Amino acid sequence: MALHEVRLLRREAVAEGTMAFWFSRPAGFGFRAGQSLLLGLIAPPETDGEGDSRTFTIASAPGETTSSTDTVQSGDKLDPEELFVPANAKSISVLAETSTSVPFAVAVVDVLGNVVHSARSSDGVASLDVPVSGFGLYSIQVINLGLGPVTVWSAATPYLSTG
Repeated sequence: MALHEVRLLRREAVAEGTMAFWFSRPAGFGFRAGQSLLLGLIAPPETDGEGDSRTFTIASAPGETTSSTDTVQSGDKLDPEELFVPANAKSISVLAETSTSVPFAVAVVDVLGNVVHSARSSDGVASLDVPVSGFGLYSIQVINLGLGPVTVWSAATPYLSTG
């Protein structure tokens, strides 16, 4: 059995008493459908009756694309839409469009609040492909200055080597 040290990237309550966890992908890890893993804490401050490790089912292959879709009504500003960028991602792609040629602006903001890149619409469309240097939460911000709704789609896909 191979041992790998991984980082917890994200966790989310998906139902009462059920959590989903996202971990970094260790170098050399090969995924196979139906696989499970045993995760243990390194020197935990306390343990329960089951010890310091648990078995988990891998629900999706490492490298899954994260994405979000939202609509901004006219005159509104999109509350920052969080997009979790997985480990090994090289960029964030953003496409925003409206059915009319109304003006709007879109920006990608890092976790520190810095605008990484922005664009203004042209003929009702704005697109960005923003290089990123690390995993974490980014936000997509849209300011709709026009008369109709703007649909925003964003995605980040990690780079996976195949050999």
